[in-house]
Amino acid sequence: STRGLYASVSVAFVVLVSMKLFLFDVDYFDTDDHALSRSRPIQLAYKLMFPMGVAALALLGTGVALLVENISQYQGHRNETFAQGLACYSLGLFLLVSCLQRKLHHVPYTRLLEESGYSGQAEILYIINGFQFYLQLSLGICLPLLFNSFQLPSMFILVMVASSLSFLVVLNLLDEVTLMSLEYMRPAVKVINNAQA
Repeated sequence: STRGLYASVSVAFVVLVSMKLFLFDVDYFDTDDHALSRSRPIQLAYKLMFPMGVAALALLGTGVALLVENISQYQGHRNETFAQGLACYSLGLFLLVSCLQRKLHHVPYTRLLEESGYSGQAEILYIINGFQFYLQLSLGICLPLLFNSFQLPSMFILVMVASSLSFLVVLNLLDEVTLMSLEYMRPAVKVINNAQA
């Protein structure tokens, strides 16, 4: 149907924009904080996980495209269950892989703040990072379980994928919002700005 096509394409657009923001516009990593600048075992683990993350992204794109195709038709496509499973499992895999990759990096800005004598502000960023990590991990586990437990329509799954990614983008901006809004974090902001200048 035309309405289904427009709705599904709109939600798919939200998925794509969220993925772009989640991957490229959220966390800033100084080169010294990146996993590739750490010990050899950490570098190796990051390099081994990277292809899995890219594969999960490719599968997620395929799953979203199949969901859009299913929703735009009057009757369910015979591959509807496959499309739903592909979208849910690939998103879950991507979130789990990116969680593990997050753990391999130094938490952004914390090393710089600790070296500059602002360990209290660095501790706040550690707490926020842990909160982000566990919520993302929970989503990565719960989305495939939700698909296994309930018979859900394709549009609901597509909206759920888009909502999860949009929520993660907002969640991953929490550290930047904290740096900008709390008076206690203002000295830390000056240190970070001076280092990036």
